[in-house]
Amino acid sequence: MNEAEEAAVGIDVAKATLEVAVRPSGEERQVANDPAGIAAVVAWLQSLQPRVIVVEATGGYEAPVVAELGVAGLQVAVVNPRQVRDAGQGDGTPGQDGSARGPGVGACRPGGASNPTPAARRGGPSVGGAR
Repeated sequence: MNEAEEAAVGIDVAKATLEVAVRPSGEERQVANDPAGIAAVVAWLQSLQPRVIVVEATGGYEAPVVAELGVAGLQVAVVNPRQVRDAGQGDGTPGQDGSARGPGVGACRPGGASNPTPAARRGGPSVGGAR
């Protein structure tokens, strides 16, 4: 496999910014967490076609970027920041800050779950759900 097929991306989400890190290349970018910044991230990641994109759950600030990545057909995993930090504990790797730059991103593998539907993201019923 080539590096693009092995790429894993971590996105550290804040109210105003998205910090995006690609492993194993080490490339990093910071963009505004707004429609223009999100569009730039989506276009960049579509060109990379990473095997997984891990996004930090931050009380809803991640929702717009997760939705746009899903619409673009990219594999996204939303994770609890503590779990990412804990995944790297004990392996001797420096920089255990729980951010997108930490080693936990490279350990993530996409599972069988699909990206949520818009109704599910809003907390509403999904197709075929209770009426």
